[in-house]
Amino acid sequence: MTASPKLLVCVQQRYAPNPVCCANHGSQTLRQVLQSKLEAAGLLVEIAESGCLGMCGMGPNLKHESTGRIWNRVTYEMLDEVVQFLVRSQQSRMSTI
Repeated sequence: MTASPKLLVCVQQRYAPNPVCCANHGSQTLRQVLQSKLEAAGLLVEIAESGCLGMCGMGPNLKHESTGRIWNRVTYEMLDEVVQFLVRSQQSRMSTI
């Protein structure tokens, strides 16, 4: 049995004098909403909180570990796109098993 894919959500917190970071742009709440959407879609994807992904000025940032796909400036409206990508990714994985 293969491990479930992992989606990294940057939750890096920074403070003044340079407060630009994913956490200050709502990544924790986005992670919770995304988890609910994945559960509703029946997807087995592990969501892991990560430290800095090196793109603070473009946050919140997500990274799909197995494909390397990165989403920047993630909004609630973009979460459906992320879920659809994960559905296609899972279907692709299942067709190769």
